[in-house]
Amino acid sequence: MPGAEVMAAALRETGIPQTRLLLETRSRNTSENARLSFDLAQPKPGETWLLVTSAFHMRLAMASFERAGWDGVTPYPVDYRAVGFLDGIGWDLSGHLDTFDLALKEWVGIWAYAASVR
Repeated sequence: MPGAEVMAAALRETGIPQTRLLLETRSRNTSENARLSFDLAQPKPGETWLLVTSAFHMRLAMASFERAGWDGVTPYPVDYRAVGFLDGIGWDLSGHLDTFDLALKEWVGIWAYAASVR
């Protein structure tokens, strides 16, 4: 199930009506999500929009949304991993490849994004 649908279900359970939700479910990455969400929401000048994503992903997400034309986006980072994130990593690289994979994807994305803007 796409993340947008999971989040929509959670929001509906808190009482937010389906009619208040716009779901973008076609994107394959953050850049596509920013562009497709812009087309779906058609934000007006002066509106304030929250960008909710993991704290570790916020840098790339903000750059993608600003490049897609979003103006007035306010970052709302969640899922902080600072407390205890590096605890227990030690020298067991094979046991922590998921953490390495996550970090590597973010930095490659940031690097690729910066290279494409030049």
